[in-house]
Amino acid sequence: MTGNYNLEEIERLIKNRRSVRFFKKDDVPDEIIQKLIDLAHWAPSGMNAQPWKFVVIKDKKLIDEIRKVTEKGMRFTLKVFTGRALRWRILRSLWKLLQPSKFKTIDPRVLQGMKAHTKQKGAADVFHHAPVLILILGHTGSSTWIEDCSAATQNLALAAHAMGLGTCWIGFTEKFLPLLGSRELKKKLGIDGDWVLATVIVLGYPSVNYDAPVERDNPEIIWFK
Repeated sequence: MTGNYNLEEIERLIKNRRSVRFFKKDDVPDEIIQKLIDLAHWAPSGMNAQPWKFVVIKDKKLIDEIRKVTEKGMRFTLKVFTGRALRWRILRSLWKLLQPSKFKTIDPRVLQGMKAHTKQKGAADVFHHAPVLILILGHTGSSTWIEDCSAATQNLALAAHAMGLGTCWIGFTEKFLPLLGSRELKKKLGIDGDWVLATVIVLGYPSVNYDAPVERDNPEIIWFK
């Protein structure tokens, strides 16, 4: 049965959800996380393959280890794109020559974000001091694992917002953990064989009020009637 839902409430949930970067130290109960993952698990997936696995991390030492790997990748990328030393300029030219499409996809705002996190040691936390880190792994046996895991992540983010929790998608870890993480670390996290890292999200209780939605540009729409 369709059409029996309050569209205004759904619209308010979608528009008011936003990335949270200030968290309380309060723990998130396991049963709440379990509920969020159950709702994430109801996301659509190609051929209903459900090619996902959820890794919930509360262990501060493990979170710190993943953080260090992420920040290492951020520092390296920042030097490649902004370093003035000869070796970085050569590497930048080679990257631009060999991977022109990827070179163009580096948004200046991404580099600004990296600078903010790496300018001073300990000045910023790429995980925003959130108490919970969740990795969503995708199984490459499915041809749509990227799309499916992304849909599951959005389900989790919306459900978390509805329950008074905050989330933030951590793209830096998605990129750098598979590349720079040790084999032992990745195996421990389940990133092994056909299981690859799809998305990373932090979770916790916001320490600031995020009532106001983030403004959006008008979407480009092409109609064929």
